[in-house]
Amino acid sequence: MLGKRILITGATGVTGGYALRQLAAEGFHIRALVRTRDSRAKALEQLGAEICTGDISDFSDVRKALTDIDRTYFVFPIRKGLVSATAQFIEAAREAGVQYIVNMSQISARPDATSRAALAHWLAERVLDRSGINVTHLRPTFFAEWLTRTAPMLTRGDTIYLPFGGGSHAPVTGFDQGRVIAALLRAPEAHLGKTYTLVGAEEMTPEMMVARQGHAIGRELKYQQIPAADFCELIKDQIRQLNSELPMAELNEQLDEIDYLAQHLLEVNKDYAEGRFGGTNNTIADITGGPAQSLEEFLQQNMAVFRAW
Repeated sequence: MLGKRILITGATGVTGGYALRQLAAEGFHIRALVRTRDSRAKALEQLGAEICTGDISDFSDVRKALTDIDRTYFVFPIRKGLVSATAQFIEAAREAGVQYIVNMSQISARPDATSRAALAHWLAERVLDRSGINVTHLRPTFFAEWLTRTAPMLTRGDTIYLPFGGGSHAPVTGFDQGRVIAALLRAPEAHLGKTYTLVGAEEMTPEMMVARQGHAIGRELKYQQIPAADFCELIKDQIRQLNSELPMAELNEQLDEIDYLAQHLLEVNKDYAEGRFGGTNNTIADITGGPAQSLEEFLQQNMAVFRAW
């Protein structure tokens, strides 16, 4: 129903951004919760989205964002505070009369997870289930976007470094997840109370993914698994290079989040080697009516990212 008002959190991110663009193009009233009114937020505003600035961890900001909202997409970054933020989001959603929440979780969420982030996602799911609000949980495998994040490594040579090994998965694109989120928010009735595992078109090892990345960009690339802590140090270096003008307190906040990510990656790589991230299904096609993107399609769609390096 086009009369429904929808809040997209993480609206400048990958999954929320794709969902917002689809729903806005269809004429839905979309409110976007963003941290700052930067160029990305202004681009969403030009698409017709109502921009609301705030922190998803701040109760007053969330209450403001959820006012008069009917349906919402909830996503939280891999950082401390997910369970608390979920509880606050639910309370604000109850006050606002929200009818439906699409929750972004992860494939490794379970009660015995050794990753603090994965355990927090499982707990957040349970808090949402007990909220009295209709909810659908999404549990994606590793995103195809991990490859775009390795693009700066291309300046150093022909080796791509990631902390995953000993297993395989079907990389799922942010575009496909956005399509699923949009479809659920558009017509939630058949999906209430469901949990969906989201995977891409084809299961492959990291070595296979990198080989296809190389073929797409015309370079023979090699894959090397490195410890999670070492990988996260590479991410920290990128953050420092790309955010040299940030205030030191804000920069340190971003760097601290990477330490939390490092513990998560260390533990979920054990899950990866045990096959917990693997498998394929037809969920994306069943929900959206169209097949999941292939890795080749994703690489072509993001060729500008790789050519920039």
